[in-house]
Amino acid sequence: MKDALILTTLDVAGRQNNREHHAIAALAERAGTLTVVYRMRGRAGQGPGALIANEVREHVEGGVRYIGVSPPLNPPEGRARAFAGGNLDHPALPRRALGTALDTAGILRDLFSMRSLEQAARYALGDKTSVLCEAFGPWAVLAAAGLRRSNRIGRLVYIDRDYEPGFMAAAPRRHWAEHAERRAARTADLTLSIGTRLAARFAGVPGAQVMLSPTGVDTARFAPRIRKSPEPHLIYVGQVAPWSGLIEVLAALPDIAAHHPRLKLTILGPSEPGFERWFRQQIADSGQSRRVDWPGERSRDEVAAALNRAGIGLATFRPTPLRAYAAPLKVLEYMASGLPVLSTKGTEAGDLVDRTGTGAATSCDPQAIARAAIGLLNNATAYAEMSGAGTAAARLHDWSLVMSWEWQMITEPDLASLQMRRAAVPEGMHP
Repeated sequence: MKDALILTTLDVAGRQNNREHHAIAALAERAGTLTVVYRMRGRAGQGPGALIANEVREHVEGGVRYIGVSPPLNPPEGRARAFAGGNLDHPALPRRALGTALDTAGILRDLFSMRSLEQAARYALGDKTSVLCEAFGPWAVLAAAGLRRSNRIGRLVYIDRDYEPGFMAAAPRRHWAEHAERRAARTADLTLSIGTRLAARFAGVPGAQVMLSPTGVDTARFAPRIRKSPEPHLIYVGQVAPWSGLIEVLAALPDIAAHHPRLKLTILGPSEPGFERWFRQQIADSGQSRRVDWPGERSRDEVAAALNRAGIGLATFRPTPLRAYAAPLKVLEYMASGLPVLSTKGTEAGDLVDRTGTGAATSCDPQAIARAAIGLLNNATAYAEMSGAGTAAARLHDWSLVMSWEWQMITEPDLASLQMRRAAVPEGMHP
């Protein structure tokens, strides 16, 4: 069995239920040894000296060796984006110029991240050679490229799970991220994109070998209850931010409630402090507080229980570049619970919902969201069919199936064989 290495800029120790966590579990079963090198999130409340330090932490858990790095210029998560997006408490003082400058300076953070990931992995691997490497995101791939030049890395696989430029506020850094993504696809032996929209952007990149490996779901965690009658209870799981579409959903509630007076909205997820204050005030000012329950982030078991009680899953994101490419796990969790899904048309999530018949794709505006929700709640037959289609689609996207297929792609050197094998995969398995 090959030794394996995962490189990622996601703080796997401080997060839960990301693709990395499922890849770690799958590789830990299949590889000889597994080392995970990851970038830790910058912590709030630290002095200026923390921004120039290069911190390293190491621990072993479940037989997996974890090495976390905090490179120089690693501010608390979302700090630069908050500046770039403006101060929601005082919208007349957006501070966009400062935010843009900070985001452009983030290019240095990317470079430091690559160097820190490479150095930590070089230390971890010691004299090992030809290690199988899964690199999540372009910065991790480019860090791995240095290891491959010294023969420590054998097969290098780029896990393309985000549209990296979508995280950037400043044009120079977006162009830098686009260049890094193309370079990563050229560098890797294989690129596994989690969605068709992500994969399509590498169509003209010379030498890029791109395959699809869809987002999965832990179906055993969710009760696959097929809803026989519509339940006027909307639920949103995940980060609460301007792009999440909840501002538009809040504005749509009165129209939906006019047809369904028992309407409720549950929001389970965290938010950056500035936006949380602003949005909670919007909820109060709208007069919809009695309909909206936002307890914040909850455990995976609490999320599963809440999904079982709900009636419609929300993924009506604003179609920003980042969200248009995203293949969010929440959509599959809604499906696994038998919830019809409202998503945004013209996005990867909307494509999935349309293709599987598991809900409705609509525009991200209050009137369209209201019409789509009312349409679902007023049609019991279609509602039940979408519920059943969701549980069936989720079973075909169970993480065990996704990771088994991904392992075949990672370890098969013959791309033509992979393509033939891909053609034999059930249509519902395609992202």
